[in-house]
Amino acid sequence: MGVEHFAIALQDTYRIVELDLSLNDIGSRNFEYLQRIFKSNINIELLNLDNCRIEEEQIKNLCEILTTN
Repeated sequence: MGVEHFAIALQDTYRIVELDLSLNDIGSRNFEYLQRIFKSNINIELLNLDNCRIEEEQIKNLCEILTTN
């Protein structure tokens, strides 16, 4: 529930430049909520997702979002 609220809070802003989510046990299910952030924040220059237990399919989705932004 916390990840979903975090994503809701940040999805309507476009000012995020750096986002470090490393070493958080986010997992792929929760990562779906976070993808809202990446769709609206086209100014992200640094994104650290090291050791978050995200599956390959979620990474592919993220790459698609980031390449269209």
